[in-house]
Amino acid sequence: MPAPSEGTTSATVAFSDDYRINSLLEGPVWGSGTSTGTITISYSFPFSNQAAYWSTSTNGGYGPATGADSPWDAEFAELNDQQKAAVRDALELWGNVANIAFVEVTETTSNVGTLRFAFTSYEMENSAAYAYLPSDAPIGGDVWISSNDVTSTEWSPGSFNFQTLVHEIGHALGLKHPFDDSGSGTVLAAGEDYYGNSVMSYSAWNGDQSSQIDFEATTPMYYDILAIQYLYGANTSFNAGATTYSYAAGQNYYETIWDGGGMDTIVFTGTSAAVIDLRAGAWSELGSPLTIYTGEGDQLSQRETVRIAEGVLIENATGSSGNDTITGNDSANVIIGGAGSDSIVAGLGSDYIDVTGGGNNYVNGGNQGDTILGGAGNDELRAGKGLDSINGGAGNDTIYAGLGTDTMIGGSGSDVFVVRGYDARYPGANLRPRIEDFEDGIDRIAVQNVTLAEVETALAGQQAIEGGVQFTITGATVTVLGVSALDTGDFLAGNLFV
Repeated sequence: MPAPSEGTTSATVAFSDDYRINSLLEGPVWGSGTSTGTITISYSFPFSNQAAYWSTSTNGGYGPATGADSPWDAEFAELNDQQKAAVRDALELWGNVANIAFVEVTETTSNVGTLRFAFTSYEMENSAAYAYLPSDAPIGGDVWISSNDVTSTEWSPGSFNFQTLVHEIGHALGLKHPFDDSGSGTVLAAGEDYYGNSVMSYSAWNGDQSSQIDFEATTPMYYDILAIQYLYGANTSFNAGATTYSYAAGQNYYETIWDGGGMDTIVFTGTSAAVIDLRAGAWSELGSPLTIYTGEGDQLSQRETVRIAEGVLIENATGSSGNDTITGNDSANVIIGGAGSDSIVAGLGSDYIDVTGGGNNYVNGGNQGDTILGGAGNDELRAGKGLDSINGGAGNDTIYAGLGTDTMIGGSGSDVFVVRGYDARYPGANLRPRIEDFEDGIDRIAVQNVTLAEVETALAGQQAIEGGVQFTITGATVTVLGVSALDTGDFLAGNLFV
């Protein structure tokens, strides 16, 4: 806690090799610049413009009290309780993602915060606020909000005022605008310079600084998190346990998820369709679309609302009663589609995918051993490269074997089991699919890229086994339980299924 006439220790950091980070780095940072632990930064809310509470130095201060700089102007004002609460919330957002502990102090003539927040009418060239970068000077870290330009009484997340606070705190911690060539000298291309990447941008849409959005970003965004963690380290304690991120239809969201670990789940509730993507860096479409107004007068709809930060692993997802699209990542995911006709694509992990909620669903199991449960609808369920287990449930399902030793259960209904034959791209694949409940005269089998004449030849060599039969075709050994023998009437042409 410095005295009003003193500064706080700061340093200058080397720039990154990552242009996304560099686009936000001015250079200065609080502390020594080499600390690997948590840095404590104090903050306060000035209530007086008496000279005893400010630096009157002309070198790093505001100059004599007879001047016209921010503390001395006639419209200097303290923040009210609502505004102070918004500042605390905005600071917390930065502390959630970086190794920074913010501590509030009450101002005296001998102690003030490193970061200070107050109103001023000092001319800011039509800016809503401005902040001083980290420095050893007394003014370093001061944040001034324009009483001329900030007239709204709305300070909740999603409002322009709240994003302004998050933005200015970013400056006070060492971040620059992504379009400024100061500091690192790196600027973002117009297509990357927008709020979805950084709250330090001036653009709701692709470098268009005249564009606006009807719901502002409520967290530091993807590039912001990369940059602030480069400066201060990542807060791996935040949400380090099992965390559920809940979203609902009809609500507004514009955020990036930072998570310190644990078994985490994204849950979307409601009747509208959701797009959930568990991959880091990917956008999900949750809640209501946002409206962007471009500087040219166009009105755009933005459906991308929630993004997962780099280095974050969210393992599980639960969809709504609508027709959801869910994409897994390379971890072992638990994905529950819910009601509706869902489309689910798994990743590289051993996943558990449940679409028993109803609808006509599409599931692609990915590259490891997955468990896939179908429901009452007419589902298309596809195994991947691992040892998969697929149960179609009720309905007339189409179940695809993959490149491993897959187990397929059709359940009730008229099901089609699609067997994959030899594929030169995967010469080492162990093609041994197993159909456990074939119903003669109801279910059908198809072998991809195989004619019915080739099937007839293969069936001539079928062998009886306990509970069923086994035959070999195009490099695949197929086990079919529930029948004593198969004939070509049990098959469909394989070229119908890809």
